[in-house]
Amino acid sequence: MAGIVGHSALTSFRPKVGVKPSVQAGGVAQAAAPIAPDLAAYRKAVANLQGQVDADVARLSKPGPDGLGLAPGMQSFLMVQPTPNAKGTVVLFHGYTAGPWQYPDMAERFYKAGYNVYVPRMPGHGYTTTGGKPTPEKLPTTEAQYETWIDQTYRDVAALGAPVSVAGLSGGGNIALRMAEKYPSIKSCVAFSPYFGASGIKGSIFSFFNGADALTKGWAGRELDHIPTGKNYPETKTPHTKGSLGQALAMNEVGRRVQKVPCPLQIVNTEGDFLSGATHSKALLDRSDPQRRKDGWYMFPSSEGVPHAMVSPLENHHPQAVQTVNDIAFDFITSGKAANR
Repeated sequence: MAGIVGHSALTSFRPKVGVKPSVQAGGVAQAAAPIAPDLAAYRKAVANLQGQVDADVARLSKPGPDGLGLAPGMQSFLMVQPTPNAKGTVVLFHGYTAGPWQYPDMAERFYKAGYNVYVPRMPGHGYTTTGGKPTPEKLPTTEAQYETWIDQTYRDVAALGAPVSVAGLSGGGNIALRMAEKYPSIKSCVAFSPYFGASGIKGSIFSFFNGADALTKGWAGRELDHIPTGKNYPETKTPHTKGSLGQALAMNEVGRRVQKVPCPLQIVNTEGDFLSGATHSKALLDRSDPQRRKDGWYMFPSSEGVPHAMVSPLENHHPQAVQTVNDIAFDFITSGKAANR
């Protein structure tokens, strides 16, 4: 999908401009809520995001200055309302190794309901070498690289002026959770199969490797960066960028370090998912909203066969489950209706 900007006839405006600066305090960016921009500021914010989309689209047909192209479906896309009066801005983060191709249906639904929608390509994802072969050479190897991108992405979408809601699948769920933790002005957060790792003994591998990295002052992590998690092949419908074990652990760490999400939080899991253990989801919900006054936790039973990558019909071959996932996200973000099961 090419980058999409909604109607271009921007005809109305509001009096305030920009986003108030944030002040770091204990790892949380104490940012004020976005301020509705005037027409000129709105156009500038849209142009900034569209520039990032256009840069991705350009790589589809011609390699960038670094010699790398981009796999079809991996380009960011943007859908904006014609004026600064959108009901909100929804940011959808794709899964680790996957791409924005996971979200066209969900994005379209929010856009038609009056929201701005931005689906960014996460750092390092989607790049290709000669012949269209995916390369993981730019995937982040540290949590800090994701933190920098989270901050920049929040600033970019907050500049649109509408209340920001975030949602993400797997590693994208980790990004959504961390952004919601850092920026209390975020209105709501949905995490599909957040990439926490398995519960119990099976999940101890993540803690072991992260602990080893800390004890060896990064040496273990650098060694893990040379261990691939899978082979990369050119794909047409569901392209992925498969990196190293160290790169996967960097993504995992983003989510596992989230302590508390202040905004309403909806988590969707599949029972027994090795990549998204229920224990970690429950612990985060308990820390964030012990009484479940505003949060929701929906668990697909293992008998229904819903995969970890549950959002797109290209990966989740259970149409009713795909519809359920989309309904949960839409209802929670638009009306605050939490889903529990």
